[in-house]
Amino acid sequence: KKVCVALTQTCAAAWRDHVRVVAHKRQQEEAQQQHQQELERLKHQEREKGDKTAQQMAEQFHKKHCDALLQTCVAAWHKHAKAEAYRRKEEEAQQQHQRELERLKHQEREKGDKTAQQMAEQFHKKHRDALLQTCTSSWYKLTREEATHRKQQQARQEYEEELERLKMQERQRGDKNAEQLATRFHQRHCMDLVQASW
Repeated sequence: KKVCVALTQTCAAAWRDHVRVVAHKRQQEEAQQQHQQELERLKHQEREKGDKTAQQMAEQFHKKHCDALLQTCVAAWHKHAKAEAYRRKEEEAQQQHQRELERLKHQEREKGDKTAQQMAEQFHKKHRDALLQTCTSSWYKLTREEATHRKQQQARQEYEEELERLKMQERQRGDKNAEQLATRFHQRHCMDLVQASW
């Protein structure tokens, strides 16, 4: 935006200088024409008065006219020099602005590359952490399932062992009761035999 404003100002200044030069040139031409007409009138008048006086006046007028033209040329050259210096200054400012713009673009590109690298590293770290969390969760779940399975097997084995122990205990208790009953029955049978023999 600054460059556009600077270019617009430069063009406007150059156009104003051109208009001034053209207007001044037109004025000089009109003045010269008037001077020429005046000179012709004076020449004609002086021819009537005398060639010598007319020649002197013509030389004075010519000198005055040359001085005016010289002053006009110097003024125009001065304006042109100022306009040229201003144009060079604007070009240097535009070039400096362009260099600064390129530097900032390069800086932003480097910053963008660095940001992209950081984002890639963050994405890689996030992906790696997600994989690690998934693996850890799977390993924890598998370990817990294996521990639960071992506990269930151990509990089942303990239950079966306890059941066998109780069965053995009941068998032993049943055998003991049966033996006691057999002994009682044998004693009663013996007493019956003794009583019968009496």
